[in-house]
Amino acid sequence: MKTIHLIAEEGVDSGKEFHIPPHGARLGRSPKNDIVIEDPALSRFHCRFLFTPEGTLKVADLASSNTTKVNGGEIMEQPLKPGDLVEVGDTILKVVYNCTGTDAPAIAPPPAASVDLGLALPPKAKIKPKTTTARLPTNLFERAKLLIVAGSVIAVTLLAAAIALVLIPHAREKHTEPVVARPQPDVISIDYEKVEADASNIFRYHLTITPALDISIEIDDLINNRTVRKEKKLDEELVQNLIRNIRHSDFFELRDEYIGMQPETYHLWNLAITINNQTHTVRVLNRPEPDAFKDVREHIEVFGKNELGLWAIQFSTETLLEMAESGYLAAKNLFAERAVKYSNLFDALQHFQRAVMDLETVEPKPEFYADAVAMISETQRLLQDQYDNLSFQAERAIRLQDWASAAANLRVILEVIPDRSDDRNRQARRQLLDVEARIRANE
Repeated sequence: MKTIHLIAEEGVDSGKEFHIPPHGARLGRSPKNDIVIEDPALSRFHCRFLFTPEGTLKVADLASSNTTKVNGGEIMEQPLKPGDLVEVGDTILKVVYNCTGTDAPAIAPPPAASVDLGLALPPKAKIKPKTTTARLPTNLFERAKLLIVAGSVIAVTLLAAAIALVLIPHAREKHTEPVVARPQPDVISIDYEKVEADASNIFRYHLTITPALDISIEIDDLINNRTVRKEKKLDEELVQNLIRNIRHSDFFELRDEYIGMQPETYHLWNLAITINNQTHTVRVLNRPEPDAFKDVREHIEVFGKNELGLWAIQFSTETLLEMAESGYLAAKNLFAERAVKYSNLFDALQHFQRAVMDLETVEPKPEFYADAVAMISETQRLLQDQYDNLSFQAERAIRLQDWASAAANLRVILEVIPDRSDDRNRQARRQLLDVEARIRANE
């Protein structure tokens, strides 16, 4: 019987139980995952559950869009214990067991030194010779009784001797555990280069990871006179997690080259990965990336960013301006249509904040930068006003025991502020659970 490690407490698969095999399991919307959940808020490859060398379950985020959270806090990788809540998209998984194996731990036998079978016979007592001759029973009844007693003693003695011959040698045997060689860790080598060039500028990003667990990143941005060189030593466990994620992708199934035509521009991705004795190099030039290549490439970029503390500087100024302007325009549209959908105001805030973050290292700032900064404050104010009004309506309905109205307002709050790590969302969820319980009790 398989051990149940996780149970879905909330989401489309609420109540479903999940077993994590010893080699781990990847979770997401894509049917290529080990655990597939049709949750629209999940990334195609969202996170992975795996076991540490000690056999403890942990979860690692796969650079997902909506992140992976444990007990409300965003994580990249974290060991799990029974009772922890893992939030992926709109799904909450509760950890019920966090170890490998399907059977209960075996009870070790007691050590041989403590075995006491109670079979030792007392030392023979010295019998002093008597001068008188023992009297034999004279009648038939006494003779029969003596024979029965003597037979019983002999039978017990023989049985005890047989048990001693069988059990004592086994009890004295020294218990030895078989020596199991620990598997050697996988070895990886990565050489990744990204080049964006046109008539006015050349931007180059180069990341390498060596078998000696060294990572280095080089960035050259000619027009903006930016040059970056950073390197550090990597943690073995993080590298093994990166290897597992790459193994579970389709990178090694890709063709060697994907070449397109794009006049007056040169946009190159070149990625070479070696894991143990398996090597593959993929070159993408002037065309959209294949999905399998993009998944691995983005995961490696995020890994490098998190290790060396780089973010905006890994993109050219032109790319940052395009990203920021696109986000700013999307935010303006969402803000203008804030009455159309409850979540539009929250989404507008996210886009304004990302646009400002993208422009952090860009100088001079574009014209829309000042408006984006101002709109962050205005959007936050309107979002808080909307929350305060809904919260007031819900509290009043609760005091009046109008549970249906209270539930309706609390559900709107969850749409207005969909971020589960936000305290306002958490408070509304707690209240909604209590209100829904009261509604069911009154039905």
